[in-house]
This record gives sequence, structure tokens and C-alpha cells, in this order.
Amino acid sequence: MQQIYKLIKLNRLIRSYRVKFLGVLLADIFGLRHLFLRLDPVMACNLKCSMCYFSDQDYVRKIRGRLSSEELDRIAELFFPRTLQLVVGCAAEPTLHKGYIDIIVLAKEKHVPFVGLTTNGQLINNEAVSQLVQSGLDEITLSLHGVTADTYEKFMVNGSYERVHQFLSELTACKKKYRTKAPEVRINYTVNAENLDELEKFFEIFGAYSIDTLQVRPMVDVGKTSFEHQPMTHLTIDRYNEVVARLQQDCSGLGV
Repeated sequence: MQQIYKLIKLNRLIRSYRVKFLGVLLADIFGLRHLFLRLDPVMACNLKCSMCYFSDQDYVRKIRGRLSSEELDRIAELFFPRTLQLVVGCAAEPTLHKGYIDIIVLAKEKHVPFVGLTTNGQLINNEAVSQLVQSGLDEITLSLHGVTADTYEKFMVNGSYERVHQFLSELTACKKKYRTKAPEVRINYTVNAENLDELEKFFEIFGAYSIDTLQVRPMVDVGKTSFEHQPMTHLTIDRYNEVVARLQQDCSGLGV
């Protein structure tokens, strides 16, 4: 993952698009891995998170689709040999696709160096946890937008706070069983004025689990959502900076 971050930084340093396109062309000609692939095998979600476009019924009605096993095999054939990083799930919930673990296994068979899964974790049972750990998956990004039960279930509509704790507990235990650090766990916390303060106590509640990265992202306006986007005020920004500073200290001490 550190090599991928270095490539992202290098991309930002190179201003000329001609130079960038030349680099991509040369990588393709010489068969070098250079693609960052984001793949949604199904356009659906089991939750209706209030900060997400899946809380908009008009969006849900018009956005549909599911890749067949033949289509996934074709995507793998065309792109996986050139892929440096694959993330399964980027705008929907991939675990609704019955073959989501097969995609991860196939990517590893094609020697993709980094394979990630982005999920809310609600549908991943203990058997699937074991399969994911054994598949070679490098990272799970878990969407989690509340530290307390009330806030979690307010913003992650139809989600179970108890289930997310169960998933993290099962994953932590399974990694210990197989004596592996993979998949690493990245928590994706989308923050707004109402779930900001409790974030300061994140590690008091979730510190017992195997967590490698805490990713805090202020809510952005993605359209018609049930929780209306509101730009941060100066007071909220000041409080946000205080909370992030506290989290940085906690993360430093915990190796997160």
C-alpha cells in the first residue's frame, strides 16, 4: 500500500498530462501494472444510509445492474493483468453479489498486488469472514458513521450496531487464528456536526478490534439525501480540528 501512495504522490507532482499519458502508454506496451480499478459487481445496497444517495428513492429506482460471472471473468481477463490496485465496492454494497469472494480469489490468482473490499459488513457471516481471511484479501474498508448505537443506526439506516461489533470481533479472532495481519481494517467514518463529538471516543469503543487505519471524511453534497448536507461552520471546523488532533494522538499510541 505504501508503494501505491508513493505513485499517487508522484502523479500529483507531474503536472504535464502528456508525460502522464506517455507513462501509461509505456506501462501498457511493456506489460507493467498501472491500473487502479474500482469495481461494483452490483448496483444496490442493503442499507439506506442517510448521508448516501441510496437514501434517495429516485436514485434507487433508476440505478440497477448486476455483473454476471461471464462478465466478471471478461473484466478479469482484460484488466487484472494490468491492475496494481483493485477495490471491490466503491459506490454500492458488493456483498449483495453472491460471487464477491470469487472476485477477490480471481484477482489474487491473477497476482493483483493489492485487493481491497469496501463494505458495511452487515452481510458478512463468520464463514465468509474465514473465506476472506484465507483469500489473500489485503484490506477491508468498513463504513461506520457512528460510535454509539443510536448514532450508528440513525445514519446507517437498516444497519445493526450489534452486528458491526460482531463482524469486527469475528474478523479480529479469525486473523489471530490464522496468525495474519491481512486483511488490514480501514474504518471509513463520514463526519457531520451531529456525529462529530462522539468520534473523539472512537477507540474507547472500538479499540479492542484489529484496526489499522481510521479514515475521517467530512460529509460532501452527493445530491438528494435524507440527511441534508450542511457546510461546516467556523465553530464546527474548530471542533473538527480538535477531535482530529485527539484522534491523531490516539492513533499514534495504538499504531493505527
